[in-house]
Amino acid sequence: MLDSRHLGRYAPAPQLERQGTGLQCTPAMRPQAQPQPAGRPGPGRLTSGSRSLWVAALLALAATLPLPGARADAPPARPGKLTLSTGEAFSGALFLAEGKSLDIYDVEHKRRHPLTLAEISSIAVEIEEERMQDGWMFLEEGSDKKVKLPFQYPVRKYLTLITLTGGQVIRGHAVSPIYLRAGEEERRFLLLSDQKGEKGQPLKDLAYVREVCFDADAPSPSAAPGGASPAPITPRLASLLATLNGAREACIVDAERDKGFPMKAPRHGYLFRAEGLLPGAYDLWVRGENGLFGALSVPPPADGRALSEPDREAIRERIRSIEEFFDEKLILQIVGGLDRAKLLLEMRRTKPTSMKDEASGASFKFIRWELWTLHRLETTWEIDARIFLFREKIRPDGDFPHLDFRESPSLASLRVTGARVNEQLSFDASGK
Repeated sequence: MLDSRHLGRYAPAPQLERQGTGLQCTPAMRPQAQPQPAGRPGPGRLTSGSRSLWVAALLALAATLPLPGARADAPPARPGKLTLSTGEAFSGALFLAEGKSLDIYDVEHKRRHPLTLAEISSIAVEIEEERMQDGWMFLEEGSDKKVKLPFQYPVRKYLTLITLTGGQVIRGHAVSPIYLRAGEEERRFLLLSDQKGEKGQPLKDLAYVREVCFDADAPSPSAAPGGASPAPITPRLASLLATLNGAREACIVDAERDKGFPMKAPRHGYLFRAEGLLPGAYDLWVRGENGLFGALSVPPPADGRALSEPDREAIRERIRSIEEFFDEKLILQIVGGLDRAKLLLEMRRTKPTSMKDEASGASFKFIRWELWTLHRLETTWEIDARIFLFREKIRPDGDFPHLDFRESPSLASLRVTGARVNEQLSFDASGK
């Protein structure tokens, strides 16, 4: 027999009512907690699969949420216009939540880009896939059999196209709130990658953010300094080529966004390639047979004061206090100031693990190199990012590799422009 406790497989989405300028959430937006049976998660619960649909539904249908009056400490904003799929348009000052970026997953290069609104010229949203989904429920508790219910609900996926101020276009999936301030009122809009509608709702009634355009006179960070002509650009993101003689591996790090990307190794020779790069400054890290080459680039401290020896010791103590998979950590370099410090670390796993050699039963060993960024917060150091560089798995009877860190300023602060392929770099990592 049918278990009525599972009729929650499809929970009605929040009700909305139109109030002149947009979609306004009503109190029905708040889901009511319901008792659930123990044992196997029922389809009406927030399981890993249904949770994403719940979140998508809540984000999608809460198209705008009026917020209190404009704050005195509001984040920097850019003037622009936001248009919904219904045709309704809103003009005002657009901004993100304080300290947040607009992240988009680049479907072409399989990576996530964090962006600020200052880097964006426009945002367009296209329908990637849509369908009417049949409602269903499990036959009974503990059963994998499903029973079709006599209704459908709309499901839609979106593709977001972000055009940068330099003209490059990123195609991917984004989920992010965007705030708009007009006079004393603020509203919240949401970019979506997935959306689920209400029971019986037609697809045409699913509202979403269709377009965001910023005013042409807004400052553009892509303008060349001193009024010089900007570098040539294409709609594609940039690539960087590097001839790295003697290199085993190479990794390029976005020094401004704290993101690292492995460079594609050549089948023959030493020509490495990095693709899908946003304009900006990058640090190149190279692993040779006996050396680790690179340099940490960091802007001058905001207060003009470099790290003191007590500061460095406090950072070392902070790193020693962190317990994780790697039980030994060696700091190879520290640079920066209190507002932004960078570390190069070599980390080793020397203790036994569950990853064992089948023949001997002994544990493998691991070594890894990472970059960390930190900032001083009152009496402690907060870790902002950990950037993976290289890693090696070592047999139980093997020795850890010894790589000398060789600071190489020529590999730091490489400028990547909007050009399709940036100037090729050459470097000798053979250690000769």
